[in-house]
Amino acid sequence: MVIYGAGLGPAELVRNSAVAGQVGTELAGTEVFFNGVATPILYTSGSQIGAIAPYALNGQTAQVTVTYQGHTSSPVAVPIAGSAPSLFTTNQTGAGEAAAINVADGTVNSAANPAKVGGYVTLYATGEGQTTPTGVDGKIAAGATLPQPNLSVSATIGGVPAVVQYAGTTPGQVAGLMQVNRQIPSGVQPGGYVPVVLKVGSATSSTVVWIAVAD
Repeated sequence: MVIYGAGLGPAELVRNSAVAGQVGTELAGTEVFFNGVATPILYTSGSQIGAIAPYALNGQTAQVTVTYQGHTSSPVAVPIAGSAPSLFTTNQTGAGEAAAINVADGTVNSAANPAKVGGYVTLYATGEGQTTPTGVDGKIAAGATLPQPNLSVSATIGGVPAVVQYAGTTPGQVAGLMQVNRQIPSGVQPGGYVPVVLKVGSATSSTVVWIAVAD
């Protein structure tokens, strides 16, 4: 999630780096708390923070505070859901062209490099909810057993149900970044703006994210 405000951190944006396989909860004097639980910070600046909601959250709302150099903001209530899938896009808005990889050749999916019907694409998402094994805040995914969502995962491409080959933590990336490998089903109408939708539990992603598909 992204938090906007004033006086949240240093004037210039600072990015976090994992140390010993873990993204920390303090960066350049900035800390973020959900119901008093410190959460991993991806980057911080005076007006914007990138953070990852902790796995310990439960209930329907959480109180969020930001601390910078010992000064703490007033709490803000935010809603909580068991899942809230959202696909990453190339323009970083959560809408438009998906940040997708064509599995066949490793190219970035685009109108110039469409995926073929029957082939697989890899997409990236957030909002997967609780996992098995239990997610660890800020942990970089490694090893043979990667966390996968407890809730069921399904997908459609061009409105047609798609086989989900894998849905779980992205290898080598921080917990909370989900990788989804899908097969493009027969019956999809080829084109440069084929909508892709991800469903985790009862929650679905935006319907205005697309990939390029060819015969």
